[in-house]
Amino acid sequence: MQAAGQIPEEQWLTGGAVGFQGPWGTTYPNNLRLYAQHLTEAQWLARARQPMRPPMPWFNLREMTDEDLTAMYHHLQALGPAGTPAPAAVGPEMAVDTASIEFVVKNLPN
Repeated sequence: MQAAGQIPEEQWLTGGAVGFQGPWGTTYPNNLRLYAQHLTEAQWLARARQPMRPPMPWFNLREMTDEDLTAMYHHLQALGPAGTPAPAAVGPEMAVDTASIEFVVKNLPN
């Protein structure tokens, strides 16, 4: 997000160290290239449709066809492993040392 999509291919889908903070705690974009290397295609399809913590838009993945998700899986396999694992998620109210984006709902109607 910080690079406005100007990422070299060798860094595609490797996650990031900027956390997303909210009521769930602080979570980080997963390195999908490392994550997918340890899954079978069937495991990828099942996992893609399960709820996940932010920032992963799991609800979008859930609605994708098997064909689209399988294409994503094969793309990740073709890219191969790269980068480092994402930092571990941290629970609510716990401090982090990384940069983070805070999601705070404001001005909710009564």
